[in-house]
Amino acid sequence: MNSISGEFEDGTIEPLASKPISRRMIYFGKLLTMAFLLFVIYSFFSLYLAGGGFLLYGSQEGLSAALLLTPVLTVLSTLVWVGVSLVFGSWTKSSVVAAVGTIGIFIGISMVGGIVTTVSPESGPVQNYLPGTGESGNVRGQFSEDIPVTNLSVSTGTDHIAKQFFLYTQRPSAEVEIKEYKLQMENMGQGGSPIEEVGRHSYPMSEALTRSLLVAIAYAVGLNLLAWFSFERADISMS
Repeated sequence: MNSISGEFEDGTIEPLASKPISRRMIYFGKLLTMAFLLFVIYSFFSLYLAGGGFLLYGSQEGLSAALLLTPVLTVLSTLVWVGVSLVFGSWTKSSVVAAVGTIGIFIGISMVGGIVTTVSPESGPVQNYLPGTGESGNVRGQFSEDIPVTNLSVSTGTDHIAKQFFLYTQRPSAEVEIKEYKLQMENMGQGGSPIEEVGRHSYPMSEALTRSLLVAIAYAVGLNLLAWFSFERADISMS
């Protein structure tokens, strides 16, 4: 969160900008370094899960391969929020604003999304086009020979691309079922719950995964281009 703004706050941007390198190289060098470090961290956890799964349950067809591919998708999910943070940092040159702004948007989208969908259930799918968790639902599919899965939770937003991919590789025909709830205050007078289920809708896991990938790429590219544009035009007072 202080990758760009910290350079201004500490005064290190002046000697850095005086070097014979462009601001574009500075910005995207920082971005690539962050992406690489995230990839290393996520790869460690994926290898840990794959190794643990093999030791406990033996070889599982397709499982290890899927886990090894998830670090790339998790990095993509994270780059969406990296972009948000760098936009704030480039605009304001303040690490505090970058941190508070990013966390505020994250919490705000989560809270507002939950409130709006209980007032207007048909607006739920809009969450899938915002950064964050998206809609929350259950996976339906035959993941084993004897046990059909109907209550495995999944979110369909940009934060959970890796899990969507993992579930899709295990069962390409799986579907996501979303329950729609609405706030019914009159139920409280009758001793019931004010939140009432009013409908359901479902779509293939492949659709959720494809949409999440495209939305995440659009945000990651767009936000980082905007942050770079702001960084290019930021005023640097040379002492």
